[in-house]
Amino acid sequence: MSSGFRLSKPLLLEGRRARLKRADGGDKSGPEQATRKVMMKRVVFLLTTVFGAALLAGCGKLEDQEPVAKDTGAQTNAAAHGSGALTLSDGRTAVETNVEAQRSFVMRDGTVYEGGMKDGKPDGRGTVANPNGTFQKGEWRDGRPYRISGIWVAPDGTKEEGTWNYDGSASGGTIWWKDGRTYKGDWEPVDGRTDLPDGTGAMTWPDGRQYAGHFRGGEMDGIGKMTWPDGRVEDGTWKQDAFQGPAK
Repeated sequence: MSSGFRLSKPLLLEGRRARLKRADGGDKSGPEQATRKVMMKRVVFLLTTVFGAALLAGCGKLEDQEPVAKDTGAQTNAAAHGSGALTLSDGRTAVETNVEAQRSFVMRDGTVYEGGMKDGKPDGRGTVANPNGTFQKGEWRDGRPYRISGIWVAPDGTKEEGTWNYDGSASGGTIWWKDGRTYKGDWEPVDGRTDLPDGTGAMTWPDGRQYAGHFRGGEMDGIGKMTWPDGRVEDGTWKQDAFQGPAK
């Protein structure tokens, strides 16, 4: 026979409840905890949706796609800059939404944005990468690219390498089309599509043609020189890809 004693079942259950309360940080009612969890889920969903939509609208060379995937990052600077806080029914603040942060955001097609975020939008230094070979880095402001550079690959395989500036300075670089054409020079950025040669540049064709001169809206337009494979030269004024004659 044991010399000790055994606690009754009701006392054991009461002791377990007390330990669970201490581990949970105090005596909180079940309904209150459930309400807080639901509200936090709604906040996370809202932040993810807003950020995804801003990223799609603002990264310059991204194609249209479903905006919401997953936010894999965590805030590294939770300094609040506004009053975008969710307040619970008991007056406590659950989360600040208007903060500066560093985040990694993955879209459904595998595109990843990593970098600064403010008010739910890309802001500051960041990078955009895609499994198809796209990689751009630079500065975003209020959800839009401001000055970025790198490589962009279109869905049809067209590849661009250069700079995309939205501060008034020139943008440009090199474009390689799948049909064998190559362009080097200034361009006009076009969201989600191949950029348009615009300004001074040079184009080569797979049949051996070479043009050097001025472009406007993707066409040879202005003063330029075309050299044909058979040796012919058209040097002068061009209008919408058509040679107009020697420059006057």
